[in-house]
Formats: sequence, structure tokens, C-alpha cells
Amino acid sequence: VTVRVNDVVGVAGFLLPGNRVDVVSARRLQGSSRQAIAETILENIKVLAVDQTASTDKNEPVIVRAVTLEMTPKQTEKIVKARTEGDIQLTLRNPLDMSAAVEPEPEPEPKVVAKAEPKKVIRRPAPRPVKRDTTVEVIRGTKVDQKKTKT
Repeated sequence: VTVRVNDVVGVAGFLLPGNRVDVVSARRLQGSSRQAIAETILENIKVLAVDQTASTDKNEPVIVRAVTLEMTPKQTEKIVKARTEGDIQLTLRNPLDMSAAVEPEPEPEPKVVAKAEPKKVIRRPAPRPVKRDTTVEVIRGTKVDQKKTKT
């Protein structure tokens, strides 16, 4: 999903494709103009692209207007709802921090496949060896003998 960001929401231009972010949602409490709550709604989300850039060859911060994040459909629903209710903030994760596990993708439903009939194996008897007469030449010193054998 692509999220519109500004210089603050987009982590001041330090986001690069391949980074991981958490998404924090902030919204006002009903009936109160001063009280608000903030909660982390998504963790360890991979950044696929920033603006129209999908490469990481830049080392300097670039202020971007949009960030594309890799999400499952359920995660997308959470971020769209949070964006509708209030503001969202991206927080850049330490690339060495593996404390939060990536949410596993749901397993695909098993496909029902009709069982195929087992193939019939036709076993043929092994061919019988053909009897052949062969000649073996035996050399002893200067004497040469030829002997016939049967196999």
C-alpha cells in the first residue's frame, strides 16, 4: 500500500527501500478536544519504495511525498482505518533489531485435487541371455591357442 507522507511522517527523508518501519496511529478521544491516544498498529513493515524510487543508491536524506509499504490485506485494512480516524506516523526500525517478529502471512487454503487412478505397471519377464559361442585367445610365450567357450 502507498501512504502519503510529509517530512515528519516520512522520517525526515531517511527512509530507503528495504528499511523496516513501525506504523503508529494517533487519534483524538471522542468528546475530548485535548486528549488523544497513540498506539503502534503495525510492526516491522518493509519499505518497498519511496516516492518513485525503488533503489537504495542514495545516502543523503530526500524529502518524499509517498512511501510504498509491503503489507498483507489485513494490515492494509488497519492502516486505512487508522488514516481515516486520525494521523499515522512511521518510525524507522534499527535494521539489527529482530525483537519484533514479522507477522506471518496466512497460509493458502489447501486445494482439493481429485485422486488419480494409480497407473498399472506391466511387468515383463527379464530377457533370457542369448547363448553365444566366443573364442578366447590364450598366449603363452610364443605359443598361441584359441579356445571356444559357451556363455
